[in-house]
Amino acid sequence: MSRHDFYFAAWAIVLPITSILLLPSVQGTTPGYLFALAVICPPISVLVIPKDILLRFYYDLILFVLLYAALNAIAQLSLSLSQTVQFPLNLPLVDSLDADRRILMRKTMFTQSLYVLAAASTFFFVKHLYGARWDNFLFTGAIVFAIYGIYEWAYFLIFGDSGDFLSNRTFDRGDLFGDLHTGSWSQTIHFGPLAVQRLKSLAGEPSMYAFAILPFWIYALHMKRTFTHVLLFITLLLSTSTTAMLGIIVYFIVRLCYFGPADKIVFVSLIVFVTVLAMGLFGNTIVLDIYSQIVEDKLTLQSASGASRYDTFLHTTDFFLNGSLLTQVFGVGNGYVRSTDFFSTILVNLGVVGLIMTTWIFVYPVLKLGNTEAEVGLKAAVLTVFITLMVAVPDYTALPLSLFLGIAYSYISRPRSLLSSVSRPREIQTF
Repeated sequence: MSRHDFYFAAWAIVLPITSILLLPSVQGTTPGYLFALAVICPPISVLVIPKDILLRFYYDLILFVLLYAALNAIAQLSLSLSQTVQFPLNLPLVDSLDADRRILMRKTMFTQSLYVLAAASTFFFVKHLYGARWDNFLFTGAIVFAIYGIYEWAYFLIFGDSGDFLSNRTFDRGDLFGDLHTGSWSQTIHFGPLAVQRLKSLAGEPSMYAFAILPFWIYALHMKRTFTHVLLFITLLLSTSTTAMLGIIVYFIVRLCYFGPADKIVFVSLIVFVTVLAMGLFGNTIVLDIYSQIVEDKLTLQSASGASRYDTFLHTTDFFLNGSLLTQVFGVGNGYVRSTDFFSTILVNLGVVGLIMTTWIFVYPVLKLGNTEAEVGLKAAVLTVFITLMVAVPDYTALPLSLFLGIAYSYISRPRSLLSSVSRPREIQTF
């Protein structure tokens, strides 16, 4: 096994994990991010990346950093030229305690840029070095991630308490008292008298678990990894996350568009959907409880999560609409605002220009990838993650997102003759 294969194999095991910090006092020191940042450093990159690829890796990375810095510089200039800018108290700033102290060059613009750098490093590393043999590594990481979540879920079911003994991440609550809250939320859902923990694994919360595992599940399904995609689908359901439900629905719509209603998976899914719908209409209490807690309460703003998301979206878009033309076009700078969705977050941070560029990054592989089973799976994974990101999750630097974007662009950048050898059916194994 080559050195870059070995490096990725170790990285893939911890890549989805976000609730463990190797340095508990330093945010961002998750194992996955440290792997991503380490590979940028010359001693590591020279050791890991082959010489014929190293220059291209650094060229792409430096070009991206320069473009990113230019966008932020223009955004900061736009902010400085705006007459009067005030960050209202209801605007979801990354650091709300600093709201009245600094307008330009906020500290969070630099700290959040480190996450962007880690995501870019992951993307370019995978884009230039991905091979079909890596599928075993990335699926192994997803399986470990899922199994820990199932362990937590079963532990709570038996003992009525959280069994998470690995998470150590905490966040500042953002209030005047400087209190901390855990970076690993144990949330429950009730089925009548029974309380069940929503599966979250080491992602911090159920919605982030769903967002991280969705592309793995879709890709495993298309790569015929039966055990893997069944296991991951079960964990998505156990997360009882609206994000998971949204991602699953989007995927099946995409699959329906590609394969039509005669497709076996689409056909079975439609039967299951109609059956569950009928059970709900005839008053099945379990179905009604699930629908009420996952869908209805959030859409009608009866749940705290749904109401909070709606308010945050309104406050963020209101700030954007009331900004100057310059800040609407170029934003105020990345790392300022973190809403509960990426759409409003990117509009404020990098404006319409940033939204268009980000959208193109996701749309391009969907347009350019071919129609092999693997490529259709990548199209579906990228499209599903993009829609989920825009609607429900603001974490655009999540490493699974960069991983699958990197794989998609790797397929695009290779000659078709090489691609066919990468995705031959005989190399698609069942895990």
